Amino acid sequence: MQGRFWNGMLLLVLSVIVAASASLSSGRPAIAAETETEHGTTEEAIAEEHVEDEHAGAEGTAPAASQSVFHSPLATTSPELYVILNQPGPLWLVGMDLSNQNLVGANLWRANLRGANLQGSDLTGVILMGAEMTSANLSNADADLADMQVADLSNAQLRNTSLRDANLINSRLEGANLEGADLSGADLTGASLANADLSGAHYDDHTTWPAGFDAAAAVAAPPQEDHAASSPEQSNGGQGDAAGHEATQAIPTRVSVMAIFGIIVLGIVLGLGLVLAVIGWFWFLIWADKRWGVEAMAEEDEKSEQSTPS
Repeated sequence: MQGRFWNGMLLLVLSVIVAASASLSSGRPAIAAETETEHGTTEEAIAEEHVEDEHAGAEGTAPAASQSVFHSPLATTSPELYVILNQPGPLWLVGMDLSNQNLVGANLWRANLRGANLQGSDLTGVILMGAEMTSANLSNADADLADMQVADLSNAQLRNTSLRDANLINSRLEGANLEGADLSGADLTGASLANADLSGAHYDDHTTWPAGFDAAAAVAAPPQEDHAASSPEQSNGGQGDAAGHEATQAIPTRVSVMAIFGIIVLGIVLGLGLVLAVIGWFWFLIWADKRWGVEAMAEEDEKSEQSTPS
């Protein structure tokens, strides 16, 4: 009898574990789906955009995503930003105002900085390998020795940005504004510079350009298309830059309250179901134990009667 009881208890425990696992797995897709709706894209989608570029060129060993990305507090770095930059990466920094910050040596590997404002910041030696920086503003920033391999800098503002000895291998700079940027010693092997504005940019004999790229012509003249029409900031003193930054700040970066509420309700329903299942299972075990006990006693009585001499 005890063996049957403990077998029943083992089955009950296994049932609870399976149900709990199912509830957890059902909650995660809801969060992922809602997040993708809110952001318009996910971290996985951003990573997939760079897969082909990563295979095309030597990217080197990527930093571990789980390590702290910023190891020492700096005088011009706010405490709040210091905490954010020490979270496990890749980081989601879409539309964030990081202007005039000291980010020397920060590890922003594959971070999403779409539309972020890094104007005037010190990015010396920063790791931006594979980062998403579409429409980001790095004007007047110091990004010497920065590692921007396979980074997406499409339509980014890099006016008067110092990129001396920066690693821009296989980076995307389509439509980027590099007017007056310092590219001395920078490596742009395999970079895409379609419609990029390099007028007034500085470079030297150590600057490595993509194969077949005419640097002298690009620096002397604006891009083929009318970049001024597509970049209002060139004609209005940066007002278009600020408007674009404000627009990107409106992009939601958190899971909606409705998704969280739905997950909580689902958890409550599953929890009540588990409680009812446990109660029913215990009642069944008690009933079965009593019935089996009565049958066993009847069998023993019958055997004793048969063995008793008449």
